[in-house]
Amino acid sequence: MDELRCEIFKAKAGESTGLDKISNKLLKAAGETIIGSLSQIFNLSIDTGIFPDDLKPSLQIRGQDGLR
Repeated sequence: MDELRCEIFKAKAGESTGLDKISNKLLKAAGETIIGSLSQIFNLSIDTGIFPDDLKPSLQIRGQDGLR
């Protein structure tokens, strides 16, 4: 969760969104409240190898210690 937390808070706080329609500004505001849930979702996706089709073109998986 520490790496995810770091990535959220170092991102620029702009209002533009990606495919998910969630802005960095919103992620930063909700950060500590949603960090556990986001971490579970990302880890489950990595563990099962199931990723949303829209995410696949930009997916970067780090080594074993990557997102955990």
